[in-house]
Amino acid sequence: HTRGDKVITRKKRQRQTYRRTIGHKQHLTVVKITGISADGAKKPAKKAAAKKDDAPKAEAAAAAPVAKPEVDARGRITSLEGKPDNLKKISGVGPVLEKKLHEAGIYFFWQVAALTAAQIEELEQEMSFPGRITRDNWIEQAKEFAKDA
Repeated sequence: HTRGDKVITRKKRQRQTYRRTIGHKQHLTVVKITGISADGAKKPAKKAAAKKDDAPKAEAAAAAPVAKPEVDARGRITSLEGKPDNLKKISGVGPVLEKKLHEAGIYFFWQVAALTAAQIEELEQEMSFPGRITRDNWIEQAKEFAKDA
């Protein structure tokens, strides 16, 4: 729902009130057409067929042991392979902090859970959020999420 263009009505009266204008915006509903099919047929569902093919691959990937990527002395990943964990599940971590953690080389819950006091202090300085990790109990939450992952 939106409002249309302003409709202006002018009223002619005598003397000072001669040039009065009154405006009104009419409520209206806008319908957007995203596509028109010439034959009236719906598009075929390609996603369902793709999911059937991906099932054996997913089982093979789950059966293979997951190797932890290389970590430097600070507990940070130098080169990421695969999909990182959703760090926004941790209370107090939003999209901005998740991006800063990724820039710092922290992509997984097990990394956050394994942080030492010195690493926490260094990370908080980099992110410009002093005391955030201990105040919001990131370590405890990350340990719980790492168990589930």
